[in-house]
Amino acid sequence: MVNSDTQLNRSPATGDRTDWLSHPLWATFWRSLRHPVWLLLVAGLLLILQSAALVLPQMPGQLTEDAVERARWLLTAQEPYGDLGALLAWLGLFDFTRSYVLRGLLVILILLMAIQVGDLLAMLQRIQLLRRGLGEYSFAAGTPLTTPGLQTVYRQRTALALPPDVAAAQLSVQIGRAPDARVAVTSAEGQIVDEERWLRFDHQHFLYLRLLLVAAATAALILLWVILTVGWDAQPPLLAPDASFRLASHDLRLSYQVTPGDPNAAPDATAPMLLVSMGTEEGMLDARFPGQIRLGGAEIGSTPADPALVVEAWMGGAPTAALALPGQSGLRHRFSFAFPSVGSEESVLIPGAELGVRLVRLPDSYRFLMEVVSSASDVETQRTEINANDAIVVPYPGAADGELVLRFRYLPMLRVHVQSMPGDWLAIPLLALVLVGGVGLLRRPRFLICQVAPWPPERSVLVVQSDDSATTTALVTWAASVGSSTIQETTQKEDAA
Repeated sequence: MVNSDTQLNRSPATGDRTDWLSHPLWATFWRSLRHPVWLLLVAGLLLILQSAALVLPQMPGQLTEDAVERARWLLTAQEPYGDLGALLAWLGLFDFTRSYVLRGLLVILILLMAIQVGDLLAMLQRIQLLRRGLGEYSFAAGTPLTTPGLQTVYRQRTALALPPDVAAAQLSVQIGRAPDARVAVTSAEGQIVDEERWLRFDHQHFLYLRLLLVAAATAALILLWVILTVGWDAQPPLLAPDASFRLASHDLRLSYQVTPGDPNAAPDATAPMLLVSMGTEEGMLDARFPGQIRLGGAEIGSTPADPALVVEAWMGGAPTAALALPGQSGLRHRFSFAFPSVGSEESVLIPGAELGVRLVRLPDSYRFLMEVVSSASDVETQRTEINANDAIVVPYPGAADGELVLRFRYLPMLRVHVQSMPGDWLAIPLLALVLVGGVGLLRRPRFLICQVAPWPPERSVLVVQSDDSATTTALVTWAASVGSSTIQETTQKEDAA
């Protein structure tokens, strides 16, 4: 006959206390929160929201501090999604890295991971308490030893039709390898053995690895939360040559410089540079190639993007102010134009020669169609193709030789991304610790306690406790094979604190 039930046992150390730590509701609450299903649900929800954010436009970081621009951008971004756009905006999916939904879910995930850390620490504490308590004198032989903690323990109490010494010898063979500890508890006179006890730990080192895994993953989540809360980023608009950008809130300045150091140098003799300034720190990036620099705790990266064209006026081997834009007064010696797509066009005027120059981007890389138009009706429009770096000569009455040289210099527009992630250098060592700790998932740590005590007449009682039901079941099967009595007791025990 087998009787099964679930009970809440209190250790002698806690006695009959009724404080909140020993209350069954607290134990049930703790066991519920440490169940992996909650981690999977929160992590799955984060994954779904992150996947949705990847396909949605994300707000540039520099707009977050301007309420008007932020609202305008959000309205524009959610308009294509109709009524669904308002829900997506409320969930923060258009600005996911700065949304309260993301940070709130991360806090919940961190708390659940912290509970897992506490659970593993409680298992380590259980190991120490079991080692110390194995030799303690029990108030009655055959009484199950206290197994502290809130983790599930499977207990089997069986009466065997074998003398204690025979049962102990056969149990030693059944357990297999030598136990970590084996003690004999004697009576008060110290002459008669009241009970023999075995304690065995399996895969104990994997428990430490699991603790390393969970602790490192928790630290990584905390680091991510700190980065999202304290860090910042900015995505300036594409920078054309001679353009600049300033983010006052972080004292960031970007300037796309194309002026040669030597005015007599050829247009392609000096590399264009992106000048970066953050606070008192300064740096430069070559605009022709992807690059990255770290200033003031922020990573600034630049990548060449759409084509741009620099148009310069030269006279007598030196730059001269002879160019103007339509509708604007004042002459300059250089203008820069961006061509974001095939067919994009720009115009520049040469007032002193009563000429206009129209530039159109062609499908071929680095090639443009140029039209020179005169204000005189009898002068025919000139059309020609120019390559990346080219020059043409146009008549100019103000020049000593009557000619003005227009030099065209191809440069890319720059896509710049600025990101500040405090403590990001910790990510690599934490990831390494997570990978090392992941080995702990290959084996399940478990413990086994066996007690054999006399049960008159000429019988014995076997008490088996383990946090692995398979281990307990195996010993129960063995006990039945060697001849157990008709009374067995099976308990799935949930310990109190």
